[in-house]
Amino acid sequence: MLGLAVVAKAQQPDTITVKNKKDSLNRAKDSVASKRYYPKITKEKTYHPDSLHDPHKAVMRSLMIPGWGQIYNHRWWKLPLIYGGLGLLGDVVIFNNNYYKEFLKEALLREKGIVNTPQNDKALAGVSNDDVVTYTNLYRRNRDLGILGFVVAGEYR
Repeated sequence: MLGLAVVAKAQQPDTITVKNKKDSLNRAKDSVASKRYYPKITKEKTYHPDSLHDPHKAVMRSLMIPGWGQIYNHRWWKLPLIYGGLGLLGDVVIFNNNYYKEFLKEALLREKGIVNTPQNDKALAGVSNDDVVTYTNLYRRNRDLGILGFVVAGEYR
């Protein structure tokens, strides 16, 4: 470290000072030649509400019938998204509810000791009792999540 400190020298000032016209520090201020820079001022976008449009009406209409608020706001393209999403969630609820009922019926019959009778579904004959209970809980959970999703999607349309 000491060796580096000894070898390092500070910069020596120039003995010859030449004023260059191109040098901005040495140039004389000329009000005509050098103009001050002012950035362009852009107008902020202002909201001009339509006197015929009422946001409260849009909210109330949307709360009454899903999509009516979007129609009022002239956002027609959102309707297929709203009803497509609600339709898919409704399909999820119906699908999982059907299988939940089927596995619940099988679980109740097996709990009573009834196996391989006409009341039982033949497709479920090879499924173990533990799996029947597991599938019953799975389809019930998925059905409940579908209902919850339907309610939430209906609220945030």
